Amino acid sequence: MYQDIKKAHKFELFPLKNGKYPSRYRGDFLNIQKKMQKRSILALLLLLPCFLNAQPEGATWTRRQAFEAVKALKEGVLVVCLPSNDKKIKALSALLDNPQVNENEKMRIRKQLETTESESRSDNLTTITAFRQEYRFSEVYFAYDTAIAQFRKGIIDGHFLNDTLETAPKVSLTGKTWFVLRIGYTDATQSSGAEAFILSDSSLNELQPPFPAAVRLDNLGYLINKTLAPEIASRKRMTKAVRKLQGKLGEFYGEE
Repeated sequence: MYQDIKKAHKFELFPLKNGKYPSRYRGDFLNIQKKMQKRSILALLLLLPCFLNAQPEGATWTRRQAFEAVKALKEGVLVVCLPSNDKKIKALSALLDNPQVNENEKMRIRKQLETTESESRSDNLTTITAFRQEYRFSEVYFAYDTAIAQFRKGIIDGHFLNDTLETAPKVSLTGKTWFVLRIGYTDATQSSGAEAFILSDSSLNELQPPFPAAVRLDNLGYLINKTLAPEIASRKRMTKAVRKLQGKLGEFYGEE
């Protein structure tokens, strides 16, 4: 291949005529070019299996690893992190405190803030009810998703809520094995990612297949119900998702 490159290089010493090499060199150059293209394609084909097999470390688990995680959850606690809309609420509150925002705009913002807080509370109460009715696989605690930042710092207590979203100071994870469930997207880097229950361990590492970690929410059914029967749309979507989570965990645990 070195000789081919050396031959190809000499064509640079001759001026082009109308964008082409002189006819006495053109045939040799085209042959060399074809050889180099074939060798490049062959090299890519040889390397292709390496690219296909390359996966991030920990991308999949063995069935034994998955079962041990399910068993640990069965004997431990699932912490359900409820959407707080904290960033949106703080942003709207900051606008209300801004003297440069006129009163008419503040009236609109205040209404939006009240709607956000009311809908968040209603949806979170619906989620709690769905888990109380459908989830029996393990003990379950509730907290706002703002607690995740505290979990990362190792502060595991003082964040929990009772079934009416009031602080429950006596609830503690100390001495217990626990996992986190949050509502997120199956692939946050892709617009096609589906909204789902995402499960993580106590180090906040997402659980990997074959652990039944992601349970997608039925957003299509939700949109249909939102139009036809809005009063039950959120409840039906959440109840269906929690029932599916219970079923997948129970089935996997019972198969081993």
